[in-house]
Amino acid sequence: MRFDSQLTHSFKHQAWILALVLIALPLSTGCQISSGINRFNPFYNPKLTSYITPSQRIEAAELIAKEADGTDSESQTEQVRTLANKLTSEPDPLVREALLKACAKYNVDLARKALIAGLNDENLYVRTTCCRELGRLGVSEAANDLSRVAMEDKDFDVRVAAARALGKTGNQEEARKGLLTVLEDRNPAMQLAGVEAMRDLTGQNLGYNVAAYVALAKGDSASATRLAENTQPKTKYLEETIPLIK
Repeated sequence: MRFDSQLTHSFKHQAWILALVLIALPLSTGCQISSGINRFNPFYNPKLTSYITPSQRIEAAELIAKEADGTDSESQTEQVRTLANKLTSEPDPLVREALLKACAKYNVDLARKALIAGLNDENLYVRTTCCRELGRLGVSEAANDLSRVAMEDKDFDVRVAAARALGKTGNQEEARKGLLTVLEDRNPAMQLAGVEAMRDLTGQNLGYNVAAYVALAKGDSASATRLAENTQPKTKYLEETIPLIK
């Protein structure tokens, strides 16, 4: 019995030492021990260790955008070209959105073209981002495409974003054409977006009389002013309350 007890104690002592060695080995040999073990794992795929996650791709896009300096130079265009090339093969809409936001940091023609092209993206959030960035930048040449989106996009929020962006393009002729359709839309929310966009585009405040802005969009300033004056008391409540509920 005493011999068995000593044997058991010796075995436990050796097992404890072996456990300490196994714990210490990876610390000293790093990845060598894990790669050796993984050779016996039939499901191990070493390629997975080099996979770049969507969050990493977003960070990479943001890092490139930090190089934007506001100049229209060849080096800046090359950086946008790098971003645009990534767009063509990027499956994740969140990453595409980040890439387009990065493009919007640059003051080069290719960046504006990338944003206009992004209006055709399959993802509604990407399209909305492109509308907002084109409006923020006041891209005049985007007016025609924004008009199309405001009239035809299948998502209502994208249409509203396009309408609002139209008012900031500064393109009086094309933007008015698109906003006329927006103002004549049967949806009051769409009409409101058209009214606000016409205010931004023309700098004229005609209250919330949609008919006045329709006349203004058609180029009939006299009728627009008359309609605004005749209905101003009726729209006073809207002017005071709509900004509060937006």
